[in-house]
Amino acid sequence: MPFQTVEEGLASPQESVVSKKDLIAGVIKSLRQQQLEDAANLYRRSKEDIGYELMNFAGSGELAEPLANVFLQAKDFYKAAQVFETLDRKKEAAQNYEKAGAFDSAAEWYANIGELALSAEMFERGGAHSRAAPLFEQSEKWLDAARNYAKADEHFLAGRAFAKGADKKRALECFQRVQQDDPSYPEAVDLLGPILEEMGFAELAIQKYKEIIGDQQVTPENAPVFYRVARLQESSHQLEEAKQMYSKILEMDLGYQDVPERYRALKEGKEARSAATPSPSVAGEQSGSGGVAILNEDMGFFERSVLFQDLNFDEMRGFLAMADKKSFKAGDLILREGNPVPGLCLIHHGTMAVGMKLDGKDIGLRRFGPGDHFGEMTVHGEKRSRVTAVAETGGDYVVIPVDRMRAFLDRNPTLKAKLLKNMMAAMDVHLEQFKEVVQALWKRGRV
Repeated sequence: MPFQTVEEGLASPQESVVSKKDLIAGVIKSLRQQQLEDAANLYRRSKEDIGYELMNFAGSGELAEPLANVFLQAKDFYKAAQVFETLDRKKEAAQNYEKAGAFDSAAEWYANIGELALSAEMFERGGAHSRAAPLFEQSEKWLDAARNYAKADEHFLAGRAFAKGADKKRALECFQRVQQDDPSYPEAVDLLGPILEEMGFAELAIQKYKEIIGDQQVTPENAPVFYRVARLQESSHQLEEAKQMYSKILEMDLGYQDVPERYRALKEGKEARSAATPSPSVAGEQSGSGGVAILNEDMGFFERSVLFQDLNFDEMRGFLAMADKKSFKAGDLILREGNPVPGLCLIHHGTMAVGMKLDGKDIGLRRFGPGDHFGEMTVHGEKRSRVTAVAETGGDYVVIPVDRMRAFLDRNPTLKAKLLKNMMAAMDVHLEQFKEVVQALWKRGRV
C-alpha cells in the first residue's frame, strides 16, 4: 500500500508493508515537522535498517540533531554516536558509543577530549588491556594500569606500575615473571632487588643482581648494580665477597661514591658504618613507609576461576585475605557426601576426583583441578556436601570459612551480586559437564 501518514497503515497491530523509499520519506517528514516521537516509532518498527540512508540525507545540516534524538529514542545508540560525530559533539559521541558497547570507539573519543581515565576504562571494558594500561598510567591510576599490563602479559610494566602504586607484593610477583631473555630483565631486577631486601630476602636479591652482572666488567653504566650487590653482601655479613666487589669497582673508578672508605674498612677487618642500601627510586612511592604485609598466596589462580572472573584486584584481595590454606596428598578424602562443607574452596595445585553414590554404586562425575571451586552453595546456607571428592595428586587449596564469607558479602552488596552472577555462570558450565556424564552412563546402561 502507498505510504500516507504516520497514523495510517502503521498504527495497527498488524504488519503493514510500505516501500523503503516511502518509509524514509515518512521519517524525514516527521523530522521536519519536529514530530520526533512519530519519527522514532516509524524507525524502530522498520524491519530493514534505514538508519544510514537517513544519516546520508540529514548529513550535518539542520535535521542532523533531530535525527540523533530519534536514534536516542529508538535506543540505536551507535548511530546516534555517529551523528554526534558529524556534529563534532565529541563527548556525546563518546557517551553513546559507550552505551552501544562500542568501547574502542568510545575510548578514542574520550581520549580526543582529554578524558584519559574514561578512555582507559573503555579500552579495558573492550579487552584492549595493552591500550588501557598506558592511559591509566598517564592518569596516575597505577594499580589500574598494573592490572591491565598484567592481563596483557606485560610483566615488567605491570611490576613497575604496581611498585608505583605501592603494592610491592604484586610488583614482586610480576618482576619475578620477567624472563632473562627479556630486554627489560636488567631493569626488572634493578627494581626487584630493593623490594626483596625490604622483605628480608637479601640473599635472593644478591642472586638476582649477579644474574644480570654475569661476567661483565665494571663500567660507569653498570657500576650502580655492582655497588648495590656489594652493599647487600656487606649488610648480609658476606664481607669477603663485598670486599672483592668493591675492589672491582675501584679498578674502574678510585673515587666511586664511598667505596674507598668501605673497602679500607673491610680490608682492616671491620665493617663500615651501617647505612641503608641505596636503591632506585620509583615514582609515586612514599618514602618512610613501614613494613609490608605479605599475603601467603598470589591471586593468579583467583583470576583464572570463573567464580572471580570479573572481580577487580581489591575485591579478589578481600577474598584472599580471608582464606586459609590447606594441603593434601594423593588419596586424601577432601569431601564426603553428606558431611559438612567448611566454606567456599578454590584449588590452587593438584587434582581431585569427584563423584557420588547412585543406587549404592560410586559414580564418577568429573575432575577438579587448579582454578576449580567447590562449596559455593554455602553462600546460600547449604552446609552439607552433595558429592565425594578424593585427591588424585598432592596439592593445596584455599578455603574461605562460611561465616567470614557471609559477613564480608553482607558488607559488600555489589560484590555479592557479582559473585552470585558468576555462580550462575559456573553452574551452567557444571550442568553441561554433568550432562556429558549422564549421556556416557546412559550409553553404558547405568541409568
